[in-house]
Amino acid sequence: MKTIALTRTIAAVLIAFVTSVNAGVTIQNAPASGSGMVPTGKGWGVQPTQPLSPLISGNGIDYHGGPVMLGTTRIYYIWYGNWTGDTATTILTDFANNIGGSPYFGINTTYYDGNSNYVANQVSFANSTTDNYSQGTALNDAQIQTVVSSAISRGALPADSNGVYFVLTSADVNETSGFCTTYCGWHTHGTISGLDIKYSFVGNSARCPNACAAQTQISPNGNVGADGMAHFIAHELEESVTDPDLNAWFDSTLAGENADKCNWTFGTMYQVANGAYANMKLGARDYLVQQNWLNANGGSCALLGIPSSITVPTTSATGSYTISWGAAPGAVTRYELQEATDSAFTAPTLAYSGLGPSVGITGKANGTYYYRVRVCYSGGCSDYRYGTNGVVVAIFIAPTGKCPAGYNDASGTTYIVDSACGSTYQTINPSQACVPNMCSLDYFNSYFVSDGGIGTGTTYTVTCPQGYSYSCRRHIVTD
Repeated sequence: MKTIALTRTIAAVLIAFVTSVNAGVTIQNAPASGSGMVPTGKGWGVQPTQPLSPLISGNGIDYHGGPVMLGTTRIYYIWYGNWTGDTATTILTDFANNIGGSPYFGINTTYYDGNSNYVANQVSFANSTTDNYSQGTALNDAQIQTVVSSAISRGALPADSNGVYFVLTSADVNETSGFCTTYCGWHTHGTISGLDIKYSFVGNSARCPNACAAQTQISPNGNVGADGMAHFIAHELEESVTDPDLNAWFDSTLAGENADKCNWTFGTMYQVANGAYANMKLGARDYLVQQNWLNANGGSCALLGIPSSITVPTTSATGSYTISWGAAPGAVTRYELQEATDSAFTAPTLAYSGLGPSVGITGKANGTYYYRVRVCYSGGCSDYRYGTNGVVVAIFIAPTGKCPAGYNDASGTTYIVDSACGSTYQTINPSQACVPNMCSLDYFNSYFVSDGGIGTGTTYTVTCPQGYSYSCRRHIVTD
């Protein structure tokens, strides 16, 4: 066996003793966390040996400069112990095959690295292998690492730095550092075969259903242990992707990663045929899986990812423009675009509802308009993706009057001083817009004034027309 250099900082799922999906959370034997902490792997924080200041804050979770997992994340299972006749091997394989590209995993696309490279909604189930109690039935943290290392070194699984290796233990196996008492699973990373390998421990919830299963009597797929494990596989997967080396995204105050912030919260649920509750369908199966932290709009726990983007123009000189948005995964039933005249969306109106990726907005009067979009599925709608700016509509409305010398109208005719007119102005067609001469850098708010019979050398004030915000100028009659 190869010697493994391991850097151990583990992100754990704190257990909650629950008897139903609506029960409160009780944490057992967990030291308190505080400001400036970093994750330890057992569900609480410690003070780091060197300060790790957040580089980005603002949505209830902070970025500390470390990497995130980009591109397609590959899942590897190591079935440790005795899984003979257990439907978990099918239930959890189906889960791994269908979580990628789901509206749920799309929440992680709100996370990014220091170069603004975003996590992708791409997960594939790559492979699995078995381990017949090579480390016995009572494993410590180091032995979990040994199980992963052994699977790689013997060629059962490839060494993959963009993979997450899950050690899934049967119900007769204990993890002695706190399974069923302080955590139900954890994730970490270490140097294996010269690569930074991410891996996780998730124990069988059937060993302690009152601690590690949301539903202890019936569950969506008729296997309390497997359904409980699906919850924690999701939890550890999304933390591995957004904080693989424990130095990227976590709450600096509580040392909690994204899934920690939403542990044991499930959002909107529905009842399946056997009477159990679920909150999402992945492939052909129903699952009850915790919410994840949405890194947008101030931050919140959510079950659905939001549209990947929204593009809003900054200005419009016509009152007509296009709003577009990025597609969302899954069986979308509609997108909803809302419009408001303030960024707080005090009184929003529905601007569009449909399956298209964009909509043309027309007939808007001068003013500023803000937009936000969400995606809806048969089971409900996501949070909104907000435009980063409003559209300033500034339509030039030409008043009737006269055009100053040195300016032209919309037809391109240049008007010059004609002393025979007794004024520096020429009458133009009121339906044409008066614009600055192409050679002039001096833009005025208003190009239309009436000389009013004033004499040479008289100073007068230009009136600003609607739709212009440049400062008004003063002109002197020169005839």
